[in-house]
Amino acid sequence: MTGAPLWGRAFHWSRALPRYQPGHAERVARVRERLHRLAPLDLAGAAFDGAGVSACVKSGREVARRVLGRLGMDPGAPPRGQPTRERSVRG
Repeated sequence: MTGAPLWGRAFHWSRALPRYQPGHAERVARVRERLHRLAPLDLAGAAFDGAGVSACVKSGREVARRVLGRLGMDPGAPPRGQPTRERSVRG
């Protein structure tokens, strides 16, 4: 196909998930490389790894694992003061 478009239309969805600018992932990677020197500081959330709820949860979990690892803690260990196995609660 060649030539200019015959018509065009753009929509702005104010309640939609944001789209990152080209190069976003590379910029985030560079920032994280620099932050690694300031360990255990790290970044998580919609501004960095994805705007959907599942992406935010995944981002938070990954950062928690990295920070705990840098602090010499076992990321798989249960939180202090928490039971080591699940118990069902009847309500």
